[in-house]
Amino acid sequence: AGSMIESQIQSIGQRLGENITTGLIQPLSSGSVEKPNATYLLISEKISHINIHNETLEKLIESAVYESLEALRKQVKIKQWQIELEKNDQAKE
Repeated sequence: AGSMIESQIQSIGQRLGENITTGLIQPLSSGSVEKPNATYLLISEKISHINIHNETLEKLIESAVYESLEALRKQVKIKQWQIELEKNDQAKE
């Protein structure tokens, strides 16, 4: 029963993640050469005015990169743990 519940929770989480991702990506994936995406135009306009020779900005970017890598590392550990748990469950059956 425990593995069935875990499987259902994983399935629900996956579908939720897919729906959220689709909802976030959809507005950013629209547009064409004739009518560019308004969000991208705004972002490109703002980015083109950023002073990139800025120590505070460099520290912020460095922090974001390291935090992202750490989050990715944690996700990989969790996934490895889930795979190992599934192997153990299958071996018991």
